[in-house]
Amino acid sequence: MEKNSREMVMYYWLIKKIEMKKIVLLLSVCALVEFSSAQDMHFSQFFNTPLLINPSLAGNDDGTFQGMLNYRSQWNNTYQTFGLSLDGGLRKKIDKGFLGVGGAIYNDRQGDVGLSRLNAKLSVAYHNQISRQQFFTAGLSGGVMQRSTDRSKFIWDDQYDGSGYNPTLVSNEILFEPNAISPDFSLGVNYLFKENEYVGKRRFLLGGAVHNLINVDDAIIGVEDTRRNFRYTIHTEASLPVRGTNLEIQPSGFISMQGVSRELLLGINARYELQQESKFTDFQKTNAVSFGLFARELKDLIAYAGLQLDKYNIGVSYDLGINNTNPGRGGFEISIKYVNLTKFDNVYTPAPRL
Repeated sequence: MEKNSREMVMYYWLIKKIEMKKIVLLLSVCALVEFSSAQDMHFSQFFNTPLLINPSLAGNDDGTFQGMLNYRSQWNNTYQTFGLSLDGGLRKKIDKGFLGVGGAIYNDRQGDVGLSRLNAKLSVAYHNQISRQQFFTAGLSGGVMQRSTDRSKFIWDDQYDGSGYNPTLVSNEILFEPNAISPDFSLGVNYLFKENEYVGKRRFLLGGAVHNLINVDDAIIGVEDTRRNFRYTIHTEASLPVRGTNLEIQPSGFISMQGVSRELLLGINARYELQQESKFTDFQKTNAVSFGLFARELKDLIAYAGLQLDKYNIGVSYDLGINNTNPGRGGFEISIKYVNLTKFDNVYTPAPRL
C-alpha cells in the first residue's frame, strides 16, 4: 500500500511537471509570436541611433564622419540590444550639396530560448542645400534581417524518458524554422535648418521614414502569419541657445507606428558648455554636459545624462516604468559617439547635436 501511494505521488508530480513544461512552452511560443510581429528594435536614445530611425540621416552630423556604439538592457538583462554604426559625408563642402553614406549592424536578444534579431544595412543619402542655412535630404537603406532562436533551449514533452526529463533526447516536435533571413529596406527624408557657428547655434531638424518596404513573412513560426508590417517614424529635434550663456535647450520627439503598436517619445535636454572650442586654433577643445528628461507616453520616464569631451560623446539613460502593469520596470542604455571634426578645409559643420 505504501509503495502504491509513493508511485501515485510520483505519477502526480510527473504529470504536474509535464503540464508546467507545456505552460512554459506555450509562453515561449507566445513570446516568439510577439517578438516576430511587434515593433522593430529601438532605443530610448533615438537621437543617438540615426541610421536606425531614418536612412536620410547618413552623413548629417558634425564633421566628416561619426561612429556610434549603442547598448540597451531591459528587465534584468532579459532583453538586450546592441548597435554599431558608421556614417559620413563625401566631399562635404560649404554651399554645396553632398552625398552621405553609412552602415549599421544591430542585434536584439530576448528571453531564455535564444530569440534573436540581427539587422545589417547600408544607407545612402543626398543632402541638397536649398539655401545658406537649409538642407533637404532623401535617403535609402538596404540590407538583411535575420531572426533566429535556439531550439536546444526549449523543453519538449517527448524528452521525458519515463523517469524524468532527459535533455539528450532529440525532440520530434516541428513548430517553427530556427532561422529566417529576409531583405530589409527603408526610405526617409528630412529637413534641416542650421546656423553657422560664427552666426549662432540654432538648429532644427524634422524627418520621417518608412521601414520594412518589402512586406515579407519572417517564417519563424509556421502556425502564425508573421508578416512584417510597415513601420513609420517621425522625429524632430532642435537646439536653442540661451543668449548670453553657455546653455542650450534641446527639445526632441519621436513617433513610431507599426501595425497595432505605437510609441511616442517626447522630452528635453539642457546642454551646458563647460569649455568652448577655440574658433581659430586647436588649443582649446569643447567640453559639455547634458541632462534631460523624456516620457514614453504615460508608461515610462527616461532620465538622460551626457558628457562631451572634444570629439567623444557619452550618453547614459535609464527607463523607469510608471504605469500600473509594470511599475518600476527598468531599462539601462548607453551610447558612445566619436565625431571626426575638421577645421580650415571648408567642411560644413552644423551646431552640436544632443
